[in-house]
Amino acid sequence: MRTASDRRRHLINAIKDLISPEEICKYPEAVIATRNQNILPLDELINLKPILQLNPTYDDVYSVCSDDSEISHMFSQYQRPSLKLNLKLSQTDLIVSGFPNKTKLEGFRPFVSKITGNNNFKLSKKDDDFLISFTSLEDTISFWRSLAYLRFEGCHLTARANVTQIKSSRGKQRRSSGTYERRSNLEQNRPKPKILIERSNNKCSLNIERNTQKTLNISI
Repeated sequence: MRTASDRRRHLINAIKDLISPEEICKYPEAVIATRNQNILPLDELINLKPILQLNPTYDDVYSVCSDDSEISHMFSQYQRPSLKLNLKLSQTDLIVSGFPNKTKLEGFRPFVSKITGNNNFKLSKKDDDFLISFTSLEDTISFWRSLAYLRFEGCHLTARANVTQIKSSRGKQRRSSGTYERRSNLEQNRPKPKILIERSNNKCSLNIERNTQKTLNISI
């Protein structure tokens, strides 16, 4: 029997796997939940299949996402508790795989049209797969979910959302920190100006000699 610690670790691993670029793009519900942003609300996360099948409570998910060192850097209170992902899921671009050999774009077009009921999409090749660019989220989800019940020339096709990676803000912080450190070192190594103060006849003369060999003279 699993302990509470085991269940927590299992939940952490499941969330980490789910939010990877290779995994989260497989779920239409994730595309709907993120709404073309890189924000995944926790009350939507808990209903995605890999997490739902673990049957955690919302408090379990909240605790893991807000406290665990492996995930908490992504935790955000953006409108509602969420994970800030390092990627965006397209709401209109689907990559479809599993075609019979030598399938051509034009041979696949009628299949898409029959499902969506229109021709408002573009087809293109993406490596060995096809990329479908729809004009609405409704058409994207309708086609995607239909693939669970329909076959193309006897083959079961699979789809995934097109993913755009977002540079980690943590990386930017590291780069900024390095730049600051280099600048600090330069400041430390830079020669200090020589400052001489001379007084005579109730007058004060301030001479500042810099490393450029120039002297600034100020009389007060």
